[in-house]
Amino acid sequence: MAATTNPQTPRSTKFQLRMEDDVPIIDSRETFSDVVFKLSSYIAKAIDTPFTYEQLRTTVAGQSLRPLVSNLSEECHHPAVVAALLAARYLFINDQGDVDAGLNESRALACELVAWQFLTFLSEKELIDYLLYELPEVSEDNTHVSPSETYTNSQHATNQNDDGSSNESSPLLRSRSSDHGNFLRPPRRASTQHTDRFTSGATTSTFGGDEDDASRRADLDESMAGMNALEIAAIGDAKKFISQSPVQKIVEDIWNGDVIFWESLSVHAVKKPRAYNKRVADPFTRLRVPKYQKAFQISFFLAFLVLYYAVLVERNPGHITPTEAVLYVFIAAFAYDEFGEIKDAGIMFYQTDFWSLWDIAVGLSTSGSRNDDSNLDRIVRPREESTPLDSC
Repeated sequence: MAATTNPQTPRSTKFQLRMEDDVPIIDSRETFSDVVFKLSSYIAKAIDTPFTYEQLRTTVAGQSLRPLVSNLSEECHHPAVVAALLAARYLFINDQGDVDAGLNESRALACELVAWQFLTFLSEKELIDYLLYELPEVSEDNTHVSPSETYTNSQHATNQNDDGSSNESSPLLRSRSSDHGNFLRPPRRASTQHTDRFTSGATTSTFGGDEDDASRRADLDESMAGMNALEIAAIGDAKKFISQSPVQKIVEDIWNGDVIFWESLSVHAVKKPRAYNKRVADPFTRLRVPKYQKAFQISFFLAFLVLYYAVLVERNPGHITPTEAVLYVFIAAFAYDEFGEIKDAGIMFYQTDFWSLWDIAVGLSTSGSRNDDSNLDRIVRPREESTPLDSC
């Protein structure tokens, strides 16, 4: 029985053939921003009418994307291609140009569709490599480290770690993007000037290399340095992409500790996503597994709640009780842990979690209530001292 194919009209066939000639050639040595703008330019040309995600996935409307998917799966070996597609989606959603918002939304959905279909051609190990590849940092002299060089350096450092040898070039615990120096790595919504510089006109121009385009590319590289495809998808609300089974499997593996980023707690360890190997990995690295960390957090909050209740029961305005002192230690530890998470993930990625914002609100309210108590004491005590004189 012959395989069934989607119906094609003469126009759609000619259009698909024409789009095959426009498929971008992506070299593995290209910078992240170059890949993003190549892909966004192609998708902007391929999708010229608003469509829904289901229309792009199941009807003739998505045929113009097939040459791109085929080319990426067969010819492209750039490790940041999935992250670039999701970044292109972010640019389309936040584009402030004259293009219809519905059209840009369709193009954003097309980016998610292409990224998902690309993943269907990958093995499990390749899924880990493409979804968890960290975008390279931008050096202070504005030169870019190519992904191939980044991967080579990572492999070299890993080999050094395995051999037990190290020198002055061996990295310490790898921090995210410039040693946590840039807390605003993920681009903000279109309300910020920094994002406007590389979203304005991102889908309407061909990025011919003028000064404005070069600045836009540099801003994009800098704002997303240190992030991976999953983080970009989370910040950009790419729900269609995140809901796909290959992506969900990797997310669940990270949650359960089947995919890890560190094989040891050594200062010479290099952060690299990989499948967990019980025979090789340091047992103490299981403390980094998200589900175990959440269990510790629940235990911490239960202890914190008990201490807080105990302080309320035996409250003594005259001096600090031992229970209250222990509570302050817990509060300091909680604040230190939260600041560590912000420093590690970046403020924009950190705030995508509702409970993280809730933690900040609790800390601020606790600090505010403490200040209010101090002000109240200053107001009440003079009145209490003046009461005997007034009664006379």
